[in-house]
Amino acid sequence: MDISNISNIDWNAYLFPHDTGIYLFLKIFCVLYDFSVVAFIIYVCATKPFLQKVFIWDWVEFMTFHSYDSKRINKDWNKIIRRVKTNFQTEFKLAVIEADLLLNDCLSRAGYRGKTLLEKLEKIPAEKLSDIEGIRAADLTYQSLVNDPDLNLDYEQTKKIINIFKQALVDLEIF
Repeated sequence: MDISNISNIDWNAYLFPHDTGIYLFLKIFCVLYDFSVVAFIIYVCATKPFLQKVFIWDWVEFMTFHSYDSKRINKDWNKIIRRVKTNFQTEFKLAVIEADLLLNDCLSRAGYRGKTLLEKLEKIPAEKLSDIEGIRAADLTYQSLVNDPDLNLDYEQTKKIINIFKQALVDLEIF
């Protein structure tokens, strides 16, 4: 074939050959296979928690400049603050318990392993948290509340403990 005269080449024959017989079947099969693979990849990314975190959560965090869980954490924290603002002993206790559980959950999501908050605090570098001893004392108060429901907390104690947990969340850059 002489390609010196490019204008005489039948480009339609090269670019769009006649689909007959087995070639038409292969073409249709490959197109359907491609669509099914793409659909499967989308399904797996949408249903598997690890892949959700890797793809969807990272994309949302990138686009909003906030943690994926920041709305949930802020909602939980506002609930804790509302409990402190009431003047009921049981609400003070629940506020301390929920604040401890929230910090524990945030540390778990940040990758710190351990069964209790105290075990997770041992794995955090000292410079990461400004008042690690205060957090330990607040966690001991939480443990006391869980083990002894008759323990009394007043407003000032509760406010001090909640501020310790808030500072820990700020140090961890959750707020």
